[in-house]
Amino acid sequence: MVFTDHVGPDCIEGAAHLPGTVWHIGGLALRITLGRYPTVSEAVPGTRLPRQCPERHIFPDSSFCMSLRPAMATSQAAAERWWHDLAQYVMCQSVADATGLWPLYNGLDHGDAGRFHALALGLAEKLGIADEYFAIHDGQLAAFSKTTHDRLRSSALFQRLLGYERARRKGLADYEFEAGISGVACCGSMRNCPYLKTVEWPYTTQECDLRQHLLTTTALNLMLRR
Repeated sequence: MVFTDHVGPDCIEGAAHLPGTVWHIGGLALRITLGRYPTVSEAVPGTRLPRQCPERHIFPDSSFCMSLRPAMATSQAAAERWWHDLAQYVMCQSVADATGLWPLYNGLDHGDAGRFHALALGLAEKLGIADEYFAIHDGQLAAFSKTTHDRLRSSALFQRLLGYERARRKGLADYEFEAGISGVACCGSMRNCPYLKTVEWPYTTQECDLRQHLLTTTALNLMLRR
């Protein structure tokens, strides 16, 4: 990711040019506020990205939600991971901009639900049912299959996973309810916004899923080649 322009004592401003994204040519103007926990936002919030959008992981103050917890940049290795996370985040924003969907497997749920989401994912991977859990989280399945239940019913890890999943769903419902009553409005940029669904998209769901897959794969391949 090429990032240029201005470096000040407490911030860096520049344009992110990430191959494979919709901003590869013109760049996405960003402002990085320096500190132990660096934060990022659009240089002028609302220019190319929504000022605030839970579905696009943008906080009410227009800063980017790039991880479950704020990341510290206290070493060169940590700084490199932080820049990689920013590149991944910009790639996801590009896919969301083009398709109205956040890329699959590239984000945790909002609020307290994110903690339980991460815990559930970890257990699903240990149990070898990560793909099935992803399908449940994405709404493709309502629950784990009978085969999985019968095979893992006596597993303490599976029972813990079910508990985390119940907590995740409750946490997400609470977050969306609180966001709704606090006045969060639909910015019109996402297909599955839980706050308002009034946007007409030029693609069918199937066409959008295909575009999302192609854009994500292309951007990932380009990033990995660098």
